[in-house]
Amino acid sequence: MVPVFNGENWTEFSEMMESFLMSNKLWWVIVVPRSQAGQPVTTAVGTQTAGSAAQSATQSSAQSAAQGSQVASSSTGSTSAVPAGDEPTSVSSGALHAARALGEGKTASQWEEDNMSAYGSLRLRIAPTYKAIVKSYNTARELWRELERRYGQSTMMKIFSDFQAALNVRIPDNASPVGPLAELEKHFLRMEEQDVELPELLKVMLLASKLPPSYKTIRTIVL
Repeated sequence: MVPVFNGENWTEFSEMMESFLMSNKLWWVIVVPRSQAGQPVTTAVGTQTAGSAAQSATQSSAQSAAQGSQVASSSTGSTSAVPAGDEPTSVSSGALHAARALGEGKTASQWEEDNMSAYGSLRLRIAPTYKAIVKSYNTARELWRELERRYGQSTMMKIFSDFQAALNVRIPDNASPVGPLAELEKHFLRMEEQDVELPELLKVMLLASKLPPSYKTIRTIVL
C-alpha cells in the first residue's frame, strides 16, 4: 500500500508510488512529456529507440560505433527525439529506461489517458494539507517533479527524522523481533541514502539498547 504523503516521507512515498505506477503501466507519463510520446530517445550514439540502444550496448565497441553511425545518418535533420536525462532524479536508471521504452510505442492521446490515471493516483495519496500544490499542476509529471524538487533534497531535518525514528523503535518482550529489526534497518538505509552512515559500533549499541529484559543473554553476546 502506498503511504499518504505528509511532507516528511518523500523517500518512502516516492518508492512505493513509483512501484504502483510501474505495475499499472503508468510510470512512463512521469518520465516522458506529452509532446514527446511516441518519439525515439536520444542516446549517446545518436537518435535511436531505447530498445535498440540496449541491444547495441551488449555488442562490441566496433559494432556499436558502426550502428551508432548508421542510426545517426538515418536520422539526420530529426529534432524531435526525447532527450535522455530529462526525467525524475529520484528513481533507478532501469525504471527510467523501461519508461522511455514504453513511451516510444505510445501516442499523445494515450499519454492523456494514462496521465489522468496517474494524476488521480497521486492525488489520492497526498495529504489534504498539500492540496494547494496539487491544484497548481495539471499533469502527473509536473506534480511529481514539483514534489521531488521541494521534498526530495537531502536536509538535516530529514536525517534527524530518520535518526529519531530509529531511536524510537522498540523490540517487544513477547513477540517476534523481525518487524522492529526491519524497521530499524529501514531508517539506517534512509540515512545512508542521505550520505549519512552511522558507525557499525553505534548501530550495534542502538540495537542492544532496544532488546527487552528477556534478551539479556543475547545482549551480552552482542556486546
